[in-house]
This record gives sequence, C-alpha cells and structure tokens, in this order.
Amino acid sequence: MSDHNPKVVVIISADAEWRAIHKIFPDQTYQHSPYGEWFETSFQASPVIFYHGGWGKISAAASAQYVIDRWQPELLVNLGTCGGFEGEIERGAILLVEKALVYDIIEQMGDYEAHIAHYTRKSTCPG
Repeated sequence: MSDHNPKVVVIISADAEWRAIHKIFPDQTYQHSPYGEWFETSFQASPVIFYHGGWGKISAAASAQYVIDRWQPELLVNLGTCGGFEGEIERGAILLVEKALVYDIIEQMGDYEAHIAHYTRKSTCPG
C-alpha cells in the first residue's frame, strides 16, 4: 500500500487497454486490489498511480470510489475509449470531456429536461 496520497490516479477500465498499459510499463511492480491491478510510478517527480478499475458503470463507480477513499487524489483521470456518432467525431480523435450524462435512463414521469440536467455533470477541470 502506498504511504502517501498521490496527486493523480489514472483509472483504465477496459481489459484490452490495461494489457496495453502492461506493454508500456513492463517493469512495474503490479499490485492487486479488490477491483484490479495497480502500480505507482512518477511523472515530473510526482507520484502517479495507474489503476485497472474494470468496465461497466457499476465496476467503474465502485473502483472510482475505492480509489478516492484509499488515496484521496487531487485529480482522478478516467482514460479509455468511447463510442461516437458517425459524422460527429472522427475515429481516433482524442477528447477532453467537459460534460457527461447518464444516457441509459428513461424517465417518463415529471419533467424530462429536469431529469437529464440532474444526471449531467460538467467538468471541474480548468480549461
């Protein structure tokens, strides 16, 4: 267990992406957690933890909460792939998400716009 709180934790969810991390960082000492592997490295003399959180919103939420509770990072980065709409985004584009919402909810009672606003989150990262 790391004795200190790193400023940054990078969560990678998909198994294929985590295998790529193993190729990029082959000499790290990988440790195990209830949700997946992790290791600590440094970037510009600051500790950074890379954490395999698992895919799907339940695993993602649980592993993100685990990371927050264990290390209290100043910045939590979710690194991974995402889908898109043809004609709206080019394949291979790098996105810095400024707003996210839960897209698989259906609310048929009450105000639709109010419910979508409730499940929408804007980034708190400086522009």
